[in-house]
Amino acid sequence: MQSSHQLVSYKRYAANTLETVESPVISEAAVSLTVNGQAWLEFLCTPTYLEALAVGFLFNENLITSKADVALVHLCEAGDNIDVWTTKPLTK
Repeated sequence: MQSSHQLVSYKRYAANTLETVESPVISEAAVSLTVNGQAWLEFLCTPTYLEALAVGFLFNENLITSKADVALVHLCEAGDNIDVWTTKPLTK
């Protein structure tokens, strides 16, 4: 899984002093969704809970109606693609 934060260095001015500080910030990544072996779309998102994101997307689009419609959810090793296999054919 990709990291949801990255460390950035920036200048901070406070109390008449300029200093360089490092702080974690939330990052976004491009993550693709593959449904039943077909590429569907690409999300730009914080790369956490990607399996839930994919299933939730399909549910909110009324493409699935329950957990019974989902056969398998798999996040690839690189964390940049989610494969969802359903128990019924879906069309975009």
